[in-house]
Amino acid sequence: MPQPRRLLLLTYCFPPSAVPEAFLSAKRLGRLPGHEVDVVTIDPVRSGIRIDVSLDDYVRSHFADVRRVPLPQPLMRLLGPRASAVFQLPGLVAMMNRRMLKAVRTLELGTYRALVTWSQWHAIHMVGESVKRDHPGLPWIAHFSDPWSANPFAPLGGSLRPLHRLQEARVFAAADRLLVTSQETVDLMFSGPNARFRHKTRCLPHGFEPELYATPAPPSDRALVLRSLGSFYGARSPAPLFAALARLAGRQPDLFARIRVELIGSIPGEFRADPTLRGLPPGAVTMLPPVDYRTSLALMRGSDLLLNIDAPATLSVFLPSKLVDYLGAERPILGITPPGAAAEVITAMGGWVADPTDPDGIADALAKAIPTLRRDADRPWGRADLRRNFSAATLRERFAGIVDEAAGGA
Repeated sequence: MPQPRRLLLLTYCFPPSAVPEAFLSAKRLGRLPGHEVDVVTIDPVRSGIRIDVSLDDYVRSHFADVRRVPLPQPLMRLLGPRASAVFQLPGLVAMMNRRMLKAVRTLELGTYRALVTWSQWHAIHMVGESVKRDHPGLPWIAHFSDPWSANPFAPLGGSLRPLHRLQEARVFAAADRLLVTSQETVDLMFSGPNARFRHKTRCLPHGFEPELYATPAPPSDRALVLRSLGSFYGARSPAPLFAALARLAGRQPDLFARIRVELIGSIPGEFRADPTLRGLPPGAVTMLPPVDYRTSLALMRGSDLLLNIDAPATLSVFLPSKLVDYLGAERPILGITPPGAAAEVITAMGGWVADPTDPDGIADALAKAIPTLRRDADRPWGRADLRRNFSAATLRERFAGIVDEAAGGA
């Protein structure tokens, strides 16, 4: 039996960091076919970053070696509970990147078949560039869950965007493969001057891990539960849902009385104070605090309808990781999302979609979805063939193929 080959993952987001990217990198690279994967990452426990231990067992059984680099003590004292701000400030990023690079240089890099850098935060790709400069024969795959300088929602500001464009171009030039999660992201990131790097790009969506979901409870006669799991911030707001629920309550109060809406995650006070929300019937919408990742998957599977709520846009390039976890839960999905990657997947699966700027359209979609939920409660929802395309096992096979391709051509 052939010996597994070794792969090195560099990322600032890896369990037990309580950020979605940590869960994504673990699911993508855990038990990668034909490979043992070592990891160099930040130490969230010793860096004061919020943690989520629900994937600790998964990481222990799926990865070979994980080396954790803490933030410098002076930075921890300076930043306190806002330690993740280190990745937003160029000078602090450079300091942390140097610490990561020092840890990487203690490894026998010649024993690795390929290097993978995984954002967020994009800063990690600059460590990858340094490693590639020192070891030009080591194939390098740079993964982008979100666009970098072209991200319409990134807080780069006028002064930082030129720096990020310069760093981005250096990474694009040095990496052997550039991995993104949707074709819309390819079109956004690799147009204009960056079109010359398009031949390096590969599109691979996020995946769900079936073994992480709890067994679903049998259907009951309780009120139908409509859930959104995930945080709201900036332009990503629950206000369009509140407006649609108000319209639905006015049009079909009997239908409205049979549902309970739960928003689970971080919700700023400005959204909690929305006057439309306050005008809804008492108890119609419940806001609950964030839960750990494994619990979130159990809540998805126990829902009657899952709500994917995105920020308004003319065209959205984003395929949210939460949406892919929704697919794994096998429950119906309603997308309050603009045209683009997420809307296409939800529609193909047989779900309902309405634009965030169209409260009447959202109310119409809810009115169509709700009567079907009780009927379909006892069987998996959506197209099984399409769902398989997003399973972690399928995507690990595809990613292993990209590693083979990069290792063969670098």
